[in-house]
Amino acid sequence: MELTYKHTKIYDWVGDDKLRTSILKGIHKIENSKVLLKKCAYEAEISEILEWMYIDARYKDAEHPDGTDIEIKKGASTEFIFDGVRYAEMYKGTSAEAVGARDGIHLFINFKTRDTHQIKGIMIVPNWMVVKMTIPSKDIADAELKLFEARKAMNQGLNSQAKIRINRMIEAFNKM
Repeated sequence: MELTYKHTKIYDWVGDDKLRTSILKGIHKIENSKVLLKKCAYEAEISEILEWMYIDARYKDAEHPDGTDIEIKKGASTEFIFDGVRYAEMYKGTSAEAVGARDGIHLFINFKTRDTHQIKGIMIVPNWMVVKMTIPSKDIADAELKLFEARKAMNQGLNSQAKIRINRMIEAFNKM
């Protein structure tokens, strides 16, 4: 579903009216807060504005009152960045938590970086679609996890990022 709310383009692949309404009601509050200025640790404040319960976990940032797990991402550019290892874990189901995360949703907030911090676009997407877009095959999932384990064995970390343009995300989600 695609709609425009004031100046914000909404793309909704979930179709949950209560969820969408809670997000629409919070747009003005988010724009008038300083939360969009934060580089990180913005999830708790956005959760509070949207009246969701903040949760600091690997695969979710918040929980909707109906129990839906939500991952929140915001950005001012034309792309979003995804942790390849985390999405490979969800793809492969490396833990009960990773398997359960497939049933949640992602909230993507795209905004202008000016005085107003106007929200240009919002995407509400089932997690399984984000996983499929980010990790399209078992081979990619295996490669991400193999490299992660190799670095871990060397007592190192791994920052594996997939950068995907918003227009490509919309195209990919519309094809699913």
